[in-house]
Amino acid sequence: MMRRPIYTVRMIQQDPNYVYSKRLIYIDAEMFYTTHNFSYDQKGRLYRGQYTPMSFLEESGVMIGAGILMSLRDHVDFHSSLLINYTMPVFWDRGQYSMRNMSKYGK
Repeated sequence: MMRRPIYTVRMIQQDPNYVYSKRLIYIDAEMFYTTHNFSYDQKGRLYRGQYTPMSFLEESGVMIGAGILMSLRDHVDFHSSLLINYTMPVFWDRGQYSMRNMSKYGK
């Protein structure tokens, strides 16, 4: 795993009746994908956590899930979930991923 610059976003819930009191979200500063997401209940206890490992394909300029798309953990009900990602290689280059090409070929 490589160290990367990360934005940390802390959101405080204003509605005391909402299930979460705050959320911490960690976002990759260069690729803008969420790496971690932690939600806390109204008593300040960790309620749910999410981890999303990602990889970057330089030849196509695309972010892909690195085997496991998401690891979800419920810290109150004590259960976990894994969302499995299956990625197939493509033969496009970075120049084909542009707004110009999407507007040209997309219908």
